[in-house]
Amino acid sequence: MKNYFLIIPFLVILLSFSCNKDEREPTQDYFKLTTNDNFISNQERKWIILNSDNGEIIKSIEVFNNESYRIDLEDYTLDKNYTVQIITQGDWFADEDWVSDVWNEENVSLECFIDLKPNNWQLNGNENSNQTALEPIGTETIRFDENLLTGSNPFTGSFLSLYYMRNKYTEQLTEINDTTFQMEQYYNPDNMLLLFSGDDGIPLYKWFDNIELNASLYVDEEDLTEMTEHIISFPTTSNSKTYIESEDDPNTDALEYYNFTPRGIILDSNNVQVYYPKGVFDGCYTYMRIYGESATEFHIKRRGSIPNTFKQIDATISVEDNSVLNFTASTEGMVDYCSLSGGYGYNQSKTFSYNLNSSLNSITHFKAPQIPENLMDSLQIDLDNLNFYKFIFYEVDSYSGYDDYIKTWFIQPEILMEKVIEYQRKEIHFTDFKSTKIENEEDMILKERQRKY
Repeated sequence: MKNYFLIIPFLVILLSFSCNKDEREPTQDYFKLTTNDNFISNQERKWIILNSDNGEIIKSIEVFNNESYRIDLEDYTLDKNYTVQIITQGDWFADEDWVSDVWNEENVSLECFIDLKPNNWQLNGNENSNQTALEPIGTETIRFDENLLTGSNPFTGSFLSLYYMRNKYTEQLTEINDTTFQMEQYYNPDNMLLLFSGDDGIPLYKWFDNIELNASLYVDEEDLTEMTEHIISFPTTSNSKTYIESEDDPNTDALEYYNFTPRGIILDSNNVQVYYPKGVFDGCYTYMRIYGESATEFHIKRRGSIPNTFKQIDATISVEDNSVLNFTASTEGMVDYCSLSGGYGYNQSKTFSYNLNSSLNSITHFKAPQIPENLMDSLQIDLDNLNFYKFIFYEVDSYSGYDDYIKTWFIQPEILMEKVIEYQRKEIHFTDFKSTKIENEEDMILKERQRKY
């Protein structure tokens, strides 16, 4: 019996050592890269470069849609990390005034991901990148009671006016006469939201559901319902933006949304009032932004209830050298992941954009990994004169660090993407670069909806 009890601790230690050893053993000693049918959009070319942890090139390949590529790693050990660079030729960049995007076949962008372990990567493109616009299938006619458009708010007696009308696909209206409008129909059945504003500030709405093809609709005062107000607390409302829409259905390819609050009503220095049609939609899409002197902060919630408070990221960075070949900085705080952005040529027809993705701990010292000389020459990439101009912190509700970010983008996108509901982003600008300006925020809000985290 005594011998038996002496053996137990030894077996426990041995078993514990075996389990830990098994957990640390690599599952594979290669990277497998699989592209879907829209990873590369029309007129684009893409290359993927795999680098060692000291920046040396292991493999460089041009990739194509619906292909798989395996890169074997010689002498792989657990203490080794790798870097993946994705280079795209033919891309969209903001124009000279940073107002709208311009496509140019000579534009080049580079995404760099560091501190990676070998795994199977799924490289998926934008679902709509190769799709054409929908064609209308019918016309919806909307007729308003005369008193509705020329009269007053039935609840308060104040002046009332129609300011927003949208179906599933468009906001474009054709006025037939003073009280009758038409809108092209792209879905059958369709939905439609009408919003009215009065001089008392309380908006009203009418929601049409399951509209048949070529339907004729009628609206009078009794059809309208007051929207529900909601107060959001901000650290400061100075230079802030609040935007509320209906949440998008994650199970459909179409980006369907209805705008409730194009801009929040600033009540005081710390509170913003917004409105939404309670009970009509499953939830709301909330976009909040504070634009400061050296940093811009975002708080986004894709679905569910409207937040009560604007959450801030408590992290900072102090930059000593912002060149991509010798970036040096010190950081404070905790975030899920971060990125550095650089580029040149933004006032010319051809541009180059460099984006580094990393954990916060690994960002303090960085030297750009190697790119094949023939590729640098053909794409005219100049790293010697390239500096980072912007640093971005990210906090995501369903992440527990940089590894989850990589999983969401490349390893399990079909599982993790829909878990991302709420996130914060803090952008710190090193220089007075044009991208720090927010010239067309409506476009920014749309792009934010399409982000993948």
